[in-house]
Amino acid sequence: MQNPAVQREIEKIISFWLQLGASGFRIDAAPYIGSQDASHRDRDETHKILREMRDVTSALRGDSVLIGEVDAEPDRLDRYFGDGHELQMLFNFVSNNYLFLALAERSAEPLRRAFEQLPSVPWSCQWVHWVRNYDELDLERLSGKSARRFSNSSLPTPTCVSMDGDSTTASSDGLRR
Repeated sequence: MQNPAVQREIEKIISFWLQLGASGFRIDAAPYIGSQDASHRDRDETHKILREMRDVTSALRGDSVLIGEVDAEPDRLDRYFGDGHELQMLFNFVSNNYLFLALAERSAEPLRRAFEQLPSVPWSCQWVHWVRNYDELDLERLSGKSARRFSNSSLPTPTCVSMDGDSTTASSDGLRR
């Protein structure tokens, strides 16, 4: 976002929606913001843009939230919280993958392993634990052996899961708190 005109337009869009009562924004594919192509992700420019977006939303509405879709390796996730100055919430792809493995194995052990992989979260941030997204069931965080369990598994399709933190529901209309 090196183009000042683009930056001003994004600020206008954020302002417009916050004035209409939106309580925040879902940032799709956050690691690719500011990238020219898919091979360049998680750059310093990405985090600069996320901090700027956070500054704008917080200045206009102090209780607004930026929720990020960050499907990255667990040891890279803490960068997107930015010590509490970037995204306030991240979709937890790690626990999502291991939740389905736990259901297939009828054991909580995979979830325990998932949570052990996650970095600490700043006090003002949290994980969004979710069951499914609008796309296919993505199990890329699982090892080959674990992922293969699903070819012959019949899994239930839960519609809601409750864990510590703010309750957020996604629908075709958007996010609800």
